[in-house]
Amino acid sequence: MKFKHFLLIILCCMASLNVSGQDTAVSFEDYNLQKATESMNVQDYDKAIGFYKKLADKYPNKPDYKYNVALCYYRQKNFKKAIKEGHKLVEKNPLIAKYYRLLGNAYDLSGDYEKGIGILETGIRNIPTSGELYFDKGVIEMERGNTLEALENWEGGIKASPYFPDNYYWTAKTYADSDEKIWTIMYAEMFLNLERGTDRFTEISKLLTDTYLAFFKEIPNIDMGTQHTDPEDLEEKIERAYDWMIERLRAGETLELSQLPDFVANVKPKKVDQEMVIASNKPIQLMTQNASLQLNRTQGNKFEDAYLYVLTMLKENGILNFPVAGRTADGTYNFIKAMSFVRTNFVELWMQMFHQEMPITLFMWQFELQDRKLFDAYNHWLMSSGDPNYFLKWQQSHSTEYQIFLDALIAKPLKVDAENFFVRTDYKK
Repeated sequence: MKFKHFLLIILCCMASLNVSGQDTAVSFEDYNLQKATESMNVQDYDKAIGFYKKLADKYPNKPDYKYNVALCYYRQKNFKKAIKEGHKLVEKNPLIAKYYRLLGNAYDLSGDYEKGIGILETGIRNIPTSGELYFDKGVIEMERGNTLEALENWEGGIKASPYFPDNYYWTAKTYADSDEKIWTIMYAEMFLNLERGTDRFTEISKLLTDTYLAFFKEIPNIDMGTQHTDPEDLEEKIERAYDWMIERLRAGETLELSQLPDFVANVKPKKVDQEMVIASNKPIQLMTQNASLQLNRTQGNKFEDAYLYVLTMLKENGILNFPVAGRTADGTYNFIKAMSFVRTNFVELWMQMFHQEMPITLFMWQFELQDRKLFDAYNHWLMSSGDPNYFLKWQQSHSTEYQIFLDALIAKPLKVDAENFFVRTDYKK
């Protein structure tokens, strides 16, 4: 019995040692990883490299530890060592995009642009669905002032990886200053559906609103009205005009129309100007000469032609009279309300005229929202940061409608995948 008791004690000790050994191994990784992360956070890269090297040596089958060593060198701007480590990573792990990204950017920042681009292109050949690699190529081209090449790469990334938002983000921002603002309108809306609730959502929501405003200013002979104001209530405007006139009359002044200030002459809401409705089918010719970025493309685009043709029809029917389209309940005018009205008419006309020839997933989804009476709420959500004060007032007075839309957006968002996406290059003539 004593021998059995002694044997049991030995077995328990051995089990304890085994567990202890396992705990030590786990704690070694956790400890060094925690210390490496802490060092990275305070930019003590030398110390972080030491911890990551220990982990890389201990766990050779976990290449991310070697990647973090290379990343530390990269952040130290020690590109020579980052490149050396990066080559080892891509050679052993040819299907991991971030290793090509680090190596390609290290080459570029070290002054070897051609090598950097070549590394990223190798990565794209090995991982053709990597939107990140197209994105990095575009950034490198943009930094050198090669705008068209940057856009081509970002749009290539959209096609390769339609659900990766960064390519939409930068194409939208770049086209906004160009003579082809239509693409900002399309790419910005796609981005807003992919990335919600972030600072970039707020930024692109405002960009979309501002780009719509700039784009419609390029259309000749439409009434844009007064933009993005938070005007006085109609009653206040009438009272102010009345007080002004009474004051002049009591003073014995003679009033003539030419003497009236704008706040008196324009107090009454404008009617539709029938002269704005053009009775020809001549497509709109945008006045883009003032755009700061002139792309000067010569190749036509079927989607762009169709888009402008639909706008031509809307213009001829008076839909692009913004002060009327955006008339609010109190008689004032808001651009976002006008844009919601225009977008509603646009998608309905597009589905009638061009859906069979060019089925656009985004427009089909818009049309479904319109059928469910949620499109107005969606439009206000899209452009909520373009005029926050107006949006908050609208939201308060449409709280039920807006909540129904938000629930629907969560339940059935815009479908974006390899079969459902939008990119300009698919419609080149």
